[in-house]
Amino acid sequence: SCPFVRILAVGMAGPSPQRGGGGPPTPPRGRGGVSRVSSSLLRPTVGAQFSKQLVTLRERVERTTPHYIRCLKTNDDILPNTFRPNVIVDQLRSGGVLEAVRVSRVGYPQRYPHGDFVGRYRCLAARTVDDARKLRRKNVCELLVRTLVRRFLSEPSATGSPRGGSDSGDGLLSVGVQIGQSKVFLQRRAFTKLEDARSALMERAAVRIQATVRAFQCRTEYEIALASIIVMQCSIRRMLACRYVLAVRVHRSAERIQATFRRFSAETWFDATVFVARWVQKLYRGRGARILF
Repeated sequence: SCPFVRILAVGMAGPSPQRGGGGPPTPPRGRGGVSRVSSSLLRPTVGAQFSKQLVTLRERVERTTPHYIRCLKTNDDILPNTFRPNVIVDQLRSGGVLEAVRVSRVGYPQRYPHGDFVGRYRCLAARTVDDARKLRRKNVCELLVRTLVRRFLSEPSATGSPRGGSDSGDGLLSVGVQIGQSKVFLQRRAFTKLEDARSALMERAAVRIQATVRAFQCRTEYEIALASIIVMQCSIRRMLACRYVLAVRVHRSAERIQATFRRFSAETWFDATVFVARWVQKLYRGRGARILF
């Protein structure tokens, strides 16, 4: 209906046939039968440039993942560091953000590809996933989903049997889970239960890992301290033993010196005594002999 859009569509579709003849337009011929094309026809028109840029922009947008940012004013006075919740809520309500969030929560806000879903929630049913991979089964994601539904998402009924844990699609729909061709869709309640179970499991695993690491650190510190104490004890005992051996050697050397000195003193005293005795005996005998003869 818009003339400008119609012109753009005609330009993007290509050159239109010549009116009246029904056939292709006949280019003007010059001398020697050579066709001449006007330079104005070879130039790209503004509409053609716009359509080319529009196609390029559309291809670029399709290759990327656009994110829309909505700016909100924190207060009507445009003051820094001033946050008024009523103003923010009014803007969110007027912009339809709250309604969009509500609609998203009613539907399936959480959507995971099969590989991402298995990678995120594999810890809740690791044995099932490992058995399926050992058997080379292709429906690993479906088996994981049904196992998680039976374990965490099924609610016991009045008769005591789990409700919502059947293998039919209605059973998955009743607990807020749907399996698509390439993605797994989760409602808010199902996502909350799975995240709570995953968080509890990760918390227990973190506590166990922390306990193991702390035990390893304490054991390592104890072994290092024990080895250091043993080395210190060995060094101190070696030092004490060296001191004891040195004292024993000094004592033995002192005893040997004392014995040698005492022996020398005794021998000297004995020799002097023998000499004096012999000298006195010689004088006495000489005197007696002189008196006698």
